[in-house]
Amino acid sequence: MNSSAKKAILSLVFALAGQLAQSAGIGYKLIAGSAHDFSATGAGGAAGYEGENGVTYLTANKCTTCHAAHKPAKTAFLWKRTLGAGPGWTVWDGAAGKVLDGVNDGEYLSVAEFAQTGSAMCLSCHDGVTAIGGTTMRLAFRGAWGRNLPDMHPVAKRVPFGSDGWQPDLTAGNSSAFGNSNVVVDTVGNSSYVGCTSCHSMHSSPSAATYLRKGESCLVCHNR
Repeated sequence: MNSSAKKAILSLVFALAGQLAQSAGIGYKLIAGSAHDFSATGAGGAAGYEGENGVTYLTANKCTTCHAAHKPAKTAFLWKRTLGAGPGWTVWDGAAGKVLDGVNDGEYLSVAEFAQTGSAMCLSCHDGVTAIGGTTMRLAFRGAWGRNLPDMHPVAKRVPFGSDGWQPDLTAGNSSAFGNSNVVVDTVGNSSYVGCTSCHSMHSSPSAATYLRKGESCLVCHNR
């Protein structure tokens, strides 16, 4: 089978998946025409996505920047991309921040565990380091967050951790309350961890500006 035939089959697979989701009544955010559409119909127009130093990336398919029907990096969501190799991640933990290392200390994920989370899916582009089709995200773009994240909401942090400030039903070791909320947590072992995809969703958000999930987010976890 030649490459053109393979591309045609992939396009059909993703198109059918989208139609099935729509017919099933699943709420999802359309990628077509958005800033995450790197085809000629996207926000970048015929040139596609413009990355750092004006280098462009144009794809014929709206889905294949992030998804792969065959041999994906992660089976879940047919996820194609992987987070750039190496440590160097600093997340919120007070003024000093917390450097993720090779150890899960019970409060924060190890760097290897972090690379398997929903946050890593977002940051496989938004770290401004990992390649996007031969380029990287423009460093001047406000969404290029880098790997130094101590001034943002915690990611890779176990929830709940302790008891102060949490909703009463989120006592230490109990994360069952998430099951009836719009918040999505990463499950590692028997614990839940907060991350980018806890509050944001590419396909089920009502807002193209913030990609926030529907409904209340903050007060699902916090009682103040």
